[in-house]
Amino acid sequence: MLRGLTAMKTETHPSPFGEKHSEHFFTDARDFWWNEDFLHLMAKRWGIDTVHSVLEIGCGVGHWTSALLRVLPKDAAVTAVDREPEWVKKSQERFGSRVKCLQSTAEKLPFPDHSFDMVTCQTLLIHVADPNRVIQEMLRVLKPNGLLAVAEPSNIAQTHDSVETTPDEATALFRLNMICERGKIALGEGNSSLGDLLPGIFSSIGIGNIQVYTGDKAAALYPPYAGAGQKEALADRLRDAETGYYMFGLEQTRKYFLAGGGSADEFDRIWNIAQHNLAKVKTEIVNERFHSAGGSVMYLVSGRKQ
Repeated sequence: MLRGLTAMKTETHPSPFGEKHSEHFFTDARDFWWNEDFLHLMAKRWGIDTVHSVLEIGCGVGHWTSALLRVLPKDAAVTAVDREPEWVKKSQERFGSRVKCLQSTAEKLPFPDHSFDMVTCQTLLIHVADPNRVIQEMLRVLKPNGLLAVAEPSNIAQTHDSVETTPDEATALFRLNMICERGKIALGEGNSSLGDLLPGIFSSIGIGNIQVYTGDKAAALYPPYAGAGQKEALADRLRDAETGYYMFGLEQTRKYFLAGGGSADEFDRIWNIAQHNLAKVKTEIVNERFHSAGGSVMYLVSGRKQ
């Protein structure tokens, strides 16, 4: 049984309405999002060896920053910004003098035109109301022929794990996901599957030399859940199962569902299905039967400023 793991990460998290932006998702599991050899492959494809100044936008607590530092030239000057002052503080503490961390929104960056060789972000654009505006601001501070490189997902993509669902249950849960995505867009809070659209957005803006790849990381889970990466990912799944966190917390999920055109009665019905599914996940984890290939769709989209 997973007594040690259960004790490690089962604290109850507050409603997302009381959290800082993305707080629920900033766990140590994010440090295992990228395979090391894949990072070096992307560095070669992007020509990172010629980069001397980098700006990361929406750095959070430094997960993408940490990945980039492993492949950037040692003398590259790295600046990271985030709108949350606490994330800025945590990132500065994490990286010390190696990274300059500042508070800023993505829509209005405090830098002159043509300041950086590379501008980048990870899971930022899915949270902004107007990604075109943010990309244009990223281009403003990018030097001519500079590298714009973003990592953004398609969260609507569905994968399966060892917990069985009926066709009707699976359809209902997919409908919950899709309607909530529409609601998030309608409320101006972003598009959780924006990664699917980014190549077209880049093209429409006039970005050149567009390259599109998908990450090769699969966060597989299988007993006996060996290794730090599996333990962190499993702890996240168990935490969500124990706190009833499906996609988002109850109130935030309901808000998105209603804004996306769903009804209150339908939401209650599907939310009950989701909670039943989470209860089964918890049982399977505690009894060391839960397993999943852990696939996801994360796009890496890049281009050059013309």
